[in-house]
Order: sequence, then C-alpha cells, then structure tokens
Amino acid sequence: MLNGADEQKGAAASLWRNAFAFFVLGLANNLPIPLMISASEDIIKMQNNDINHQNGSTNSSNSYCIPDLGKPRCETLMSTGAVLLANILPSLTVKFTVSFFMNRIPFSFRHFLACSLQATSFLLIGFSTTMSMALVGVAFGSAAAGFGEICFLALSSFYDRSTVSAWCFGTGASGIVSATAYAALTEPKLLGMSPQNAILTMLIVPTVYFLAYWLVLVHSPRMHKAKLLRPLSWIVPAIRRPNCSGQVYITENAIPDSKNGTTGGGTHEFTFLQKLKLIKPLLRYMLPISSVYVLDFLINSGLLQHVKFDCAHSFGLSLASQFRWLQTFHVIGLFLARLSAIFVEMPSLILYSLPILMLANLAMFFGQALFSFVPHILFVFAIIFFEGMLFGSGYTFFGKIHRKASAEVKEFSMTVITMGDSVGIALAAFLSILAHNTICQLYPIIYP
Repeated sequence: MLNGADEQKGAAASLWRNAFAFFVLGLANNLPIPLMISASEDIIKMQNNDINHQNGSTNSSNSYCIPDLGKPRCETLMSTGAVLLANILPSLTVKFTVSFFMNRIPFSFRHFLACSLQATSFLLIGFSTTMSMALVGVAFGSAAAGFGEICFLALSSFYDRSTVSAWCFGTGASGIVSATAYAALTEPKLLGMSPQNAILTMLIVPTVYFLAYWLVLVHSPRMHKAKLLRPLSWIVPAIRRPNCSGQVYITENAIPDSKNGTTGGGTHEFTFLQKLKLIKPLLRYMLPISSVYVLDFLINSGLLQHVKFDCAHSFGLSLASQFRWLQTFHVIGLFLARLSAIFVEMPSLILYSLPILMLANLAMFFGQALFSFVPHILFVFAIIFFEGMLFGSGYTFFGKIHRKASAEVKEFSMTVITMGDSVGIALAAFLSILAHNTICQLYPIIYP
C-alpha cells in the first residue's frame, strides 16, 4: 500500500498532468478559429487570379508592399466576415442544440467526433477547388471547435479548477501559435508556402488533439467509460433530480470533493424547462462575454481589411502580410492576458468594463479605416495588442462559473456558458459584412 507521502506525490503529479492535458486540448481545439481568421483573405483569394495558388506560387503583387496606396477603394472581394460567418454558425448551432443532451454522450465519443471534424476541415480547405468547398471546410472546423469547447469545459467539472485555467491558457496559446505559424509559413521572406500547403501542414493538430486525451489526461474514475463492444454503455446514465423545480445553484464557493478537492459530481439530468431556468442566472456572465466577442471580431473581420499602409510606413510589408501580422499581434495580447489569468483573478468591476474599452478600440479602428490618421503601422500593432489583452481577459468569466456553480449544475453551466461567445461571434460576422459594405460605399464620397 502507498503511504500518505506517496499518495500526495501521486495526486500532485496527476494534477500537473491533467493541467497540461487541458492546456494541449485547449490549444488544439481552438486553433482552427484564429487560423481561419488569419487565413481569411487568402481563403477568399484562393480561387481568384490575385494569387496563383494553383501552382503553389506566392509571387504576385500581394507579395510586395505598395509605395503609394492612392485613393482608398474596395477590392471586388467579399468581406472576411463571410469566412467568419462560416467559421461560427456551425459552432453556434452545435452549442444551441447539442448542449441540451450532450451530457448523455460519453466524453470519449465527443472527443473522437471533434478530432474527426477538425481533420476533415483541414483536408477540405487544403484541397479546395471552389470557394464553396473552402467554406464547407471552414464550417467543419467551426463545428469541431464548438463541439470540443462544450465537451471539455463540461469535462473540467470532474477535475480541479486548475484545468479551467489551463484550458484558457491553451485557447490563448492557440491564437498565437496558429497566427504566427501561418504568417511564418506563408510569408515570402520566410518559408513562402502557398496557403493550401500551409493549412495542410496543420493536420498535425488533430493528431496531437487525439493523443492528448488518450495518453496524457488521467481519466477521472467518476467519468462514464463507454466500451466499443457494449452498446448499452454508449449512453451515459444520468442522475435524475425529481425534486428540482428549476432552482439554480450558483454559490460563492463550489462544493469540494472530499477526496481530491475537485468540484465534480457525475452527470445530472434536468428537464428542458429546468435547463432553461438554469440559464437565467448565467446571463450576467454571458452578456459581457457576448459583448466583448462582438466588438473584437467586428474589428478583426470587418475593419482590419481596410487598415492599410504603404511601404514607408509598414516596414516594407505587403498588404497581405500586414493583415496577417495584425492578427498575430492581436493573439499575442490575448495569450498574455489568459496567461496572467492563471496567477491573478481579475476583479468583477474590471471585467464588466471590458466592453466599454473594446468599444473605444472599435471607434479608433473605424476612424483609421476611413481616414488613415495613424502615422505608422507600429502604432496599430500596439493598439491591436492591447485589444487582444482586453479580449483575452474576458475568458476569466469561465473560471468564475467553475468556482461559483454548485456541483450538480456545474457540468451543464460550463457547457451553456460557451453560448455567450458564439452568439457574439455570429453577430459580429453579420456586422462585419455590414461594416465592410458601409466603408466601401463611403470611400467614393470621402475621396471623390
């Protein structure tokens, strides 16, 4: 038998192992979303003659900076909000439908489905020959990310709170890894790969995603384990609560597990009406999250397309490279904000002020898109970095839910809270297209 010291060492090792697993899972699950945003212009141009993607060449006018931008005019390309729309609607649909019954699906099957959808996404985009095929690939990636997010935030209810911080850290790292990797792979001054080949290179991600769950994560004994040859195990047995009238259990301190200090407690079953009532007290967290996501994605997908600098004011970067590096600085800020959330819990007052600060950023970028008053791209890099930090700080709300929700509603609460970000992104996608069209109509008026 193990003595007390050995048990403590084993528990500490499992704690770090699970935290690392959730970091990798968050990294792999969320990577397609910032990747598609960074690649959005290239995805739109894949089938056009602007870039000769068919033969793998990146040697075009988009590979060089422009000495004189002249009067601003819109290209004939659609808004990157169209890619964002394809990148979020499937995820939103998954969260609004699957959230209400996914607790009956074993975690192993949920994870396998998320990995399969993600791999299919990269293959469809990498081998796409039409815009429709590319957008279908983006949609598969969106569904995978949405399914994985509600899966693993719910799974965190079976583990220590550190897994939520690790997940947030991983999702923040996914942005910096994907944007930096894509920018480096496609930058003519670096590796100079075609967008298709760069995206196909990312097929390593679903492989790592799969291995992290099965080889790194220590599976909780309280998790239901499905067996392939036993069909009856394919449905998770639920703990029914016949006396629950829809009352929500959101407390200041979660109920700890007597053995390991975690706050899980099995899968609880609620009626549809009870689940709707459980959502109501979560709105105070979901609404700020939605607001932050709307404003952030509106800037990145609706306005950054129109933020352009000539050679002398952009370090000699091409327009395509400017867009990629703006996305990269954004996710660096996001990453640092989520990293700091592991060590410092942000006061609620600051969290609820995030939408106001993000609104100020939106006004600045809208003005820059129309009037180009910022003298150098370096200043925009700094502003977009700050915006990323604001955006990353919003994820702290997930940690608050994990801490305050009581054990019996924790899994459902962690699943539902993800609707807030998806609703915000979906709304931002529509607004991005509107903002793009509005700016395009204003250009001839402001610069006749």
